[in-house]
Amino acid sequence: MKSTRQTLSIAASICACLALSGSSLMAQTNVGQWDFDSSNLVQTVGANLGDMSYIDGPTGATSNQTLFGSTTNLGIPNISGLAAQVMGFPAGSFPMGYYMPTPPNNGNGSLVNDYTLIYDVLYTNGNTFRPLIQMDNGNLDNILAFFGIGANNQIQVTNTSGAGLASGLFGSIAPLTWYRIGFTVDTDNGVISVYTNGTPVGVVDYSQIDSPYALLPSATLPVFSCNITNAMGFVNSLQIRDAVLSPGEMDALGGPKASGIPINLPPAHSFIASRSPDIGAVGIGPEPTIQVVIDQGSTTINPATIGLALDGTAVPATVVPGNPNQYDLSYAETNIILDPLSVHTLQVTYIDSLQGAKTNSWSFTVAGYQSLSLPAPIYFEDFEEVTEGVSTNTGSPVWNLPTGWSVTNETTSQTPGYDLTDGTSDAWLNWVVVNTNRLEQIAPGEDGTYTSPNPGYNYTPYLGSATGPRRLISPPIVVNGVLIDALAHGNCIDADSDQRCNNCFGQVNVLFTRDYDLTGYTNVYVKWNSLYEQNQDNLGSVEYSVDQGATWLPVMYMLDDGVTDGDGSDVVTNVQTGEIDVFATFGTPRSDQAGMLAYSNFIGAVVSTNLIPYISPRKNDDPLASKRIEVVRIPLADNSPHVRFRFGQAGTSSWYFGMDDFGLYSILLPVITSQPQSLTVDANTPASFSVGATGAPLSYQWKFNGQKIAGATNSSYTIEATSPTNAGLYTVVVSNPSGQVNSSPAQLTVNTVPVITSDPSGEIADPGATVTFDPGVTGGRPITFTWYHNGAQVSVSTNAALTLPSVQSNNVGTYQLIAMNTYGGATSAPALLKVYSGPITSNLVVHLKFDGNLTDSSGRGNDATYQFNGPSANPNPTFQPGKLGSAFQVTTLIDSSDYEYATLGYPTDVQFGTSEDFSVSLWANYTNQGDDIPFISNKDWDSSSNPGWGIFTQGGGNYRINVTGPNLGADKYSETDTPSTLKDGNWHHIAVSLQRAPFGQSAFVYAYLDGHLVSKHPMDVVGSIDTATLPLTDHQTAAPVPTLIQSSFQVNIGQDGTGVYTDNHNGHLIGLFDDLGIWGRALTANEVAGIYKAGNQGKDLSQAASENILVVTLVGNNLVITWPASPTLKLQQSPRLNPGVWSDVPGTLGAGSATVPASGSAMFFRLSE
Repeated sequence: MKSTRQTLSIAASICACLALSGSSLMAQTNVGQWDFDSSNLVQTVGANLGDMSYIDGPTGATSNQTLFGSTTNLGIPNISGLAAQVMGFPAGSFPMGYYMPTPPNNGNGSLVNDYTLIYDVLYTNGNTFRPLIQMDNGNLDNILAFFGIGANNQIQVTNTSGAGLASGLFGSIAPLTWYRIGFTVDTDNGVISVYTNGTPVGVVDYSQIDSPYALLPSATLPVFSCNITNAMGFVNSLQIRDAVLSPGEMDALGGPKASGIPINLPPAHSFIASRSPDIGAVGIGPEPTIQVVIDQGSTTINPATIGLALDGTAVPATVVPGNPNQYDLSYAETNIILDPLSVHTLQVTYIDSLQGAKTNSWSFTVAGYQSLSLPAPIYFEDFEEVTEGVSTNTGSPVWNLPTGWSVTNETTSQTPGYDLTDGTSDAWLNWVVVNTNRLEQIAPGEDGTYTSPNPGYNYTPYLGSATGPRRLISPPIVVNGVLIDALAHGNCIDADSDQRCNNCFGQVNVLFTRDYDLTGYTNVYVKWNSLYEQNQDNLGSVEYSVDQGATWLPVMYMLDDGVTDGDGSDVVTNVQTGEIDVFATFGTPRSDQAGMLAYSNFIGAVVSTNLIPYISPRKNDDPLASKRIEVVRIPLADNSPHVRFRFGQAGTSSWYFGMDDFGLYSILLPVITSQPQSLTVDANTPASFSVGATGAPLSYQWKFNGQKIAGATNSSYTIEATSPTNAGLYTVVVSNPSGQVNSSPAQLTVNTVPVITSDPSGEIADPGATVTFDPGVTGGRPITFTWYHNGAQVSVSTNAALTLPSVQSNNVGTYQLIAMNTYGGATSAPALLKVYSGPITSNLVVHLKFDGNLTDSSGRGNDATYQFNGPSANPNPTFQPGKLGSAFQVTTLIDSSDYEYATLGYPTDVQFGTSEDFSVSLWANYTNQGDDIPFISNKDWDSSSNPGWGIFTQGGGNYRINVTGPNLGADKYSETDTPSTLKDGNWHHIAVSLQRAPFGQSAFVYAYLDGHLVSKHPMDVVGSIDTATLPLTDHQTAAPVPTLIQSSFQVNIGQDGTGVYTDNHNGHLIGLFDDLGIWGRALTANEVAGIYKAGNQGKDLSQAASENILVVTLVGNNLVITWPASPTLKLQQSPRLNPGVWSDVPGTLGAGSATVPASGSAMFFRLSE
């Protein structure tokens, strides 16, 4: 949360900081208004909050780059045809920008909780985030909060708390167009409303007094300023008032005017006070109840004129008087079930006494719900005939199960007894039949409203929301044309891991059904109503056997996909092919899995590539997506007399796996096995949809927005050259002689205006290397791509990529792309190319050879110090035979009894600030490792979102690079896609070369293993990544709690910046490190290869020579020869080969270049040590 004090540190701010306004406040309604008519930041007459100011002072860069003048003189569009006096603001990053005064606190809190903020604003360019105001700088709550315009040109209400605080994207803002953008923040009613030109375009629901969206009172806040990104623009008028204007008042204010925003409000128009579904709402149920409240404002409405239409068809809505001055309109749609993901329009019409006939239209999107058709089952089990719980009549506990079913477990006992309402009791050692009433009582604190997390902009409720007990809620599901009310009724069966211990062996629960006789049945499917939720450390499995359990066949394996937890996917893919590596997926032990064992220990089937089609990646902590009816074809069950099933759950305090209505079916209707997928394509390029189905003979009919497409009667449908008119919903009806089924809809989105989806990133290269800038660009084709180098045009083509062969020093500089088509244009962020050919020791600031000591050999005096902590720690450093001489042993034990590491302290040379490139190189050898103990780090590694940097071991044998700026989770680089070969007990060389990009740009981070580039990703982290001045934090709270021996953050080798990290007793490492180097610059690929080669030759990094490339250029009558310099390298020449007669070229020892006359005769050159 924000502080209620009136002073905050500028140095601690992320995108801007808060400062005292010093303005005097009037007793009446507080209004701040600035119209810039006097070419300054003085408040408008009638306002009472005070003048705006420049964040960086009256003589800073903001003041120097701010423009005042008329729209005509500044060469920008007039406002509604009239010239206006405006202010042009620059695109610089904080501390550039402006401070706007704020009103006193209100809304029953210590902050400004209720307010209205309005801008008359124009931006010359889009495709980048444009901050309008920052409400929270994250100093105290680690949450940043903004109103702004996103790179996709939608208005953003955004924050960095993830699911903890609502956010949204609304409307569309075009460049070179004036808009009146408004925000009303109404804490009492828990809603933020967003307007363009007086029309509501979206709402964000929240209810939190003094939230990050509230304003610091009687202070100042930054506008048009942020460190994340920014763009130049113009503002005609800016207003803030400490009252929530109604939609009718916002409608009366209308769009932008040359005269600015009125301080005195015009009469309020009639307006819609509330509506459900709301504007742009998604995830709405297929049988929605529509409720609208109409406020008369300053007008009078004839209720007989109020009407409601759904998709243009009038519906019989009920209209009754509501609160004073309001009418309530309602309608429940029960006649039809709306299609999944279909978009629908609502229209309210009426006549008022001020404006006459009024129409208000908006749209909503139905949830992407599951819809299926099922025949009568062959066998069916709903558990209603089974007594719930555990019987103890015979003295030994017996889990009550359907006849012939059985259970087994490998689960740690916690609480004796068999209380079904206590998730830690022994009743939950196994799968157990339980009534849904009891299941609800296991975790009563988890009742609530939930949505499904999706990657991207915060949380998108694709499946809608569901309210109730977390284990029992579900998204909408339609079976045989009927919307079901729940997945489980009465009794169900459940394996619950969530309430049980995390640090014990874990929970392994296996359920076996009886054998089912399916003789005479074909097209057999197994079906169950699944009450499952994925966790980052568990496996849910379903298998079947046709030989009475001798062997097991796959049905489904549910595993974490890594999308929402940030800890990497348990479904391992091959980096080169992108295909699932089934052996790594099931064969990788991890410290957070049950028993720290590989998942292969918990399934019945033999691990082989045959399992790949049955692996079902799921999102961690997603309470809705896996609540569904699973229907899976089991082909070997056809005509089999003995078919049994195995349901498995294995995890460590890892949610739950429950089911109801287990059944076996012979399905003759078509069964859609793969649905058409939504597509986004560029205009004038193809789009192809396809469907997979079983149940031959099959026929197909594709539809567009519900209408048949002539001739589209195959399993796929292709549009050869898309246009904007093709955008919409595509479905297919699949038929056979037994009937027909409808597919889920697939949305086609057609890109028109060019958008830079990924900017080119800065590179570091060796002389002679080939460099390619390859930005991502969408938009209607053809697109013309024009590249500029240091402002000069260098290339025009229809290919977005720019390739520079054999780069030299003259290629160094900034590269930028402009993409143009018939719809418009876009400009990329610049990318900086650096070419380095100096000695390997240039800007080497730390070199620890570990030859019996921790002395720095770089000449900078940055010696390391041995640190030990814990009752078992050795007070003296341990050195073992190393890659080169001796190596330093680092130790972290899982129980915190032994920490042995080296610290550099925090010398200036390893304070890389906001912009300095740096590199780290070391040799490592270990097998005894779990979780993610650091190789080197300066941060509190309890969370990757904490500020700082580090290189970290990983349980899979790979390594992670993490860099986080002061914007915390919103400003983080974290990659793990390095080979899983480090834990084999051999020496491996690790090198990481990190480039830092200027504000608004990105640059590549290079990860190397054994001399080879294995990972390369752009990074745009901004702000300081140093922790030297931050207060020391430590989140290792699990008993036994380690003792801190540091008083501040340090750069530590073999530990994080706190010196006590174990991931709360989940991580450990005993390993050897050798020949560690840190540079205050980015290493090149040839330099890293040279270090690796030198190490294998018994030489330390200071003696490394780059894997050298001789670059020869003819300049006049001379050959200019360049190469990466090294103190031991010299250039030699010979007039022939085989045999060569080699002689030194004078003056080249230790140099990086030579000039040799071009004699006209053959001459050969080489580098020699």
